[in-house]
Amino acid sequence: MAPPPENIRYHAGMGFWVRTYANDVAVDADLEAVSAAVEVPLRNGWNQIGDPFSFTVSVSDLKVRSGGTELSLLDAQAQGWVSAYLFGYDTASGGYVMIDPASGCVQPWHGYWMRMYRDDCVLIVPPTECSSLSTAGQPLSSKELRARGIDVPPSPPVIPQASEQVCVIAVPNPVRDVHTVTFHVQGIDSSALQSLRVEIYNLAGRLVWKGEVAGNELSWHTDDSYGEYLANGVYLYRAYVKVGDEWLPTEVGKVAVIR
Repeated sequence: MAPPPENIRYHAGMGFWVRTYANDVAVDADLEAVSAAVEVPLRNGWNQIGDPFSFTVSVSDLKVRSGGTELSLLDAQAQGWVSAYLFGYDTASGGYVMIDPASGCVQPWHGYWMRMYRDDCVLIVPPTECSSLSTAGQPLSSKELRARGIDVPPSPPVIPQASEQVCVIAVPNPVRDVHTVTFHVQGIDSSALQSLRVEIYNLAGRLVWKGEVAGNELSWHTDDSYGEYLANGVYLYRAYVKVGDEWLPTEVGKVAVIR
């Protein structure tokens, strides 16, 4: 998992998986345009590569260099350096598509898996626009790929479910010289959050207060459902967040009232 964006030292050759929760999400980035061939060092194993240009590039024009020898992908595959089969990810089907090494193209703003079998290779991406009409990959199952003797790329990273990554904290906690606690939602973009609901229970498990708000903050004035201040002590709270019209429970928390 990458650190916050401001703490990432970006450089050529880096790649990231990004999970979006809506269609047509725009990524705003400052890029330096390149016009010459781009060289990317590769390691033994699976590597993520991309098209560094604003136009499609033919897979058959990609080169691999090892030492003083430079070969096409298919010739490098014959030498045992690399697999000539690249894989893109299709968000519609939720699976990989294989790019034909002879007629396929890699597209700008798309990432691809590439399998290397040695450490001392460099991928060379020329600034030559793809002339082929075929840019789409061929969807194949892992079973079909293995039957053909083709290595299967790693699965996309697994991220926690929304209910696992969201938490609701109480501030202040403990409550000492004030009568208000504010519950804050963390771990989710506020634009995706519809509502917050909080239920307060005493240690005997009896519901003493509940509230709901359209937003990511909810205040509780340490009172019960009748407006009477509760006695000092520890109370349990269970929060629910509404995302995509679905209520998701969060873990039970504790808040102490010590006036």
